Amino acid sequence: MIIKHKLNTTKMKAITFLFFAILFATGAKAQEWQTFYEGQGISIQYKPAEINDPQAGIHHARIVFRYENTTNQEIKLNFNRLITYTDSEAAKPQEKGFSVSIPANSSVEYNTVNANDKTYYLFAQDKKNTIKRSLISFDIKDVTIE
Repeated sequence: MIIKHKLNTTKMKAITFLFFAILFATGAKAQEWQTFYEGQGISIQYKPAEINDPQAGIHHARIVFRYENTTNQEIKLNFNRLITYTDSEAAKPQEKGFSVSIPANSSVEYNTVNANDKTYYLFAQDKKNTIKRSLISFDIKDVTIE
């Protein structure tokens, strides 16, 4: 079974703008999960997180994701992301499409095991200011469920 869903772009732009205004105003401190998409038995949620790993040499603000399946079957969620950074003129697709398997009545989210898997996070800002670009907005497109 494949279910396609198109997100309301105008609504998402407004939500995204407000989210990032709050994100950078609060310094990316701990926040509650926000729902980006909900329907067809799945939920895609996000929240800002501050990642400080001196051994890896990073101190970043990230957007981390949680994917929830409320159905009685394991599903495979497929999607693409459009991202806009301060150094670009328009939203651009990320380098690949994303896919995540979610067990029945479960969720999977960003954690230390998948911390390097971009399925579970977006780079938002370098707190050390080594990387000059910052995330302005993101959108999730072409959501399909198998």
